[in-house]
Amino acid sequence: MIYLFDILTKVVFLKRILIKNRLIYFWACLLYSLFSNAQVISHQTQQLLDSSYYYSRYDFDKCISFVDSALQSSSVNDRNYLDDLSHYYIGVCYNRSGRYDDALQYFSFGLNRMNARKDSILIADILYQQALVYRQQTQYLKFIEKINDALRIAEAINYKQKIGMCNNAKLIHFNERKMYSEAEKCGLYALKIFEAIADSSSMGDVYNNLGVMMTSQNKFDRALRYHTKQHALNVKLNNVWGKGYSHAKLANIYAIQGDKSKSIQHINDALLITESIGTPYELAGSLLKSAKVYAKLNLNTKALQNAYKAKSISVKSKQQNLYIDVLKTISEIHFTQNRLDSAIIYKDKFIAAKDSILNSNMAKELHEMEVKYDTEKKEIEIQRLALEDELSQTKISNQKFIIGGSVVAVFVLGFLLFRLRKKNIQIAKQNEVIKTALNEKEILLKEIHHRVKNNLQVISSLLGIQSRSIADQKAKDAIKEGRTRVHAMSLIHQNLYQKENLSGIDMADYLPKLSKSLFNTYNIIGERVKLITDIEPMKLSVETVIPIGLIVNELITNALKYAFPDNTTGEIEVNFKEESDKLRLTVSDNGIGLSEDQFFNKKKNFGHVLIKAFKNKLDGEILLDGNNGTSITMLIANYIKIES
Repeated sequence: MIYLFDILTKVVFLKRILIKNRLIYFWACLLYSLFSNAQVISHQTQQLLDSSYYYSRYDFDKCISFVDSALQSSSVNDRNYLDDLSHYYIGVCYNRSGRYDDALQYFSFGLNRMNARKDSILIADILYQQALVYRQQTQYLKFIEKINDALRIAEAINYKQKIGMCNNAKLIHFNERKMYSEAEKCGLYALKIFEAIADSSSMGDVYNNLGVMMTSQNKFDRALRYHTKQHALNVKLNNVWGKGYSHAKLANIYAIQGDKSKSIQHINDALLITESIGTPYELAGSLLKSAKVYAKLNLNTKALQNAYKAKSISVKSKQQNLYIDVLKTISEIHFTQNRLDSAIIYKDKFIAAKDSILNSNMAKELHEMEVKYDTEKKEIEIQRLALEDELSQTKISNQKFIIGGSVVAVFVLGFLLFRLRKKNIQIAKQNEVIKTALNEKEILLKEIHHRVKNNLQVISSLLGIQSRSIADQKAKDAIKEGRTRVHAMSLIHQNLYQKENLSGIDMADYLPKLSKSLFNTYNIIGERVKLITDIEPMKLSVETVIPIGLIVNELITNALKYAFPDNTTGEIEVNFKEESDKLRLTVSDNGIGLSEDQFFNKKKNFGHVLIKAFKNKLDGEILLDGNNGTSITMLIANYIKIES
């Protein structure tokens, strides 16, 4: 029975990709409905959804409008299923538009619904899309986790197209890490899969990535063969965005081989195509590729123009991978132009932005840099004070000489003014050294905060992986709550390395982000539970923010878990302000309510212990109002405010 179910699953799915014979589709749907809980939608509705997927690369508004049309055209019986399915297609639209947080939110909800429906094909599709988003966000551990989950499910149901796509994604990942043997193995396997199912478009994708891999190894003849095959397929299929990619790749190879005419022709064609598409992801990538090609052709002015455009788009659309590559490219072009100051500035930006895993050697190196900086700073300060003391003594001597005689005084004064000017120049140079050292210190601190944030995310991911092997629901819930606490702390370090002020956290930015992340964790999407925030702008020290963040984490988590049972609707409000030398933090909801006895005297869990411990640390006082829901207020007396 399971074997038959798998066969029928493939038949219905292949209809979406290959099958045109409506009679075959009719019998497949009939048999599928007998043996599966999944739902088969009408041919017209599926066409609308396929159109949405197609336009996701070109036009965000059209993409969304086709999903809406599919929902409106569906029957009453299909409406619930289409509502669940729409989250996948909308997530794809947001992903390809560079709105990664929104994409993850929709994919998360869609995955929950498809897990409930046991729709293995859509589960594999969503996991694959989540992996692509995490790769764009440079969260490589999550990327590997999701792509392997998608691959395991695809292999279990013999979902060949997704098996090929997962291996193609791993080809890209391994190539970026110079793991060429593993990359080529994945690429050739993906190519074999796509050839077997006659998926020419996907074959073109693999040819492209194999060509990129060969270029990375300086095997340019093999790279040219792969990119030529890719381009021929894109022209044959009239794959517009694919032609943009293959034109750019051919331009790069011809530039390396010194064929300037062919290189410029292909890169101009690539830019024309991606400008017509207009999506941030495609356009920024094409501009960066063109900048690299022009740089290889020694057309540095044109290269920089396109690199700066790519940088602007990548910042606005939060394409972290591409932004890092742009910074590196701009730095390299400036070096070739002998513009060393600006080259070093962009090199520093590239290093600060580059995502990497903190290891013991790097930790030791950072510590040594910190010690060296502190030592140099002290030495510079001693020299500066000595110079100031010498200047002070010089001024006293000057006064004595003036009193001694006008002629001698004029001579001595001139001599001393000369010395004074020389000493001032020395002081100015020393101050410049101090300023440079402080700038280096700031870059170092940002890097440290960035790496701490990355390590906390690794811990969160490891907890998530561990929870999959635990059967006990209470243990799984405990790990889930632990992950939210880790995330609350990682947000603090993320804010520090992204902002100019490294000493304080902007609460008007931090608390709303923390609250929204908890809503995402507990799959609160739409208007079922509305979040309202009223946060007074102020900056607090890290030592103050960590306990406040963890307290807010516990209070919102409790409200989301217990205040609105049976999917009832409601509101959660977070207020934070300074009153009479105290901070007033209030988290309230209009749910079923909680009495003082329940809150203060209930059986102590770890969250309750945390709140009590941090209340004492902050010298806080807790007030509870159980009317019309629950309102918990903490008055905080012990805090450090950072002046802007």
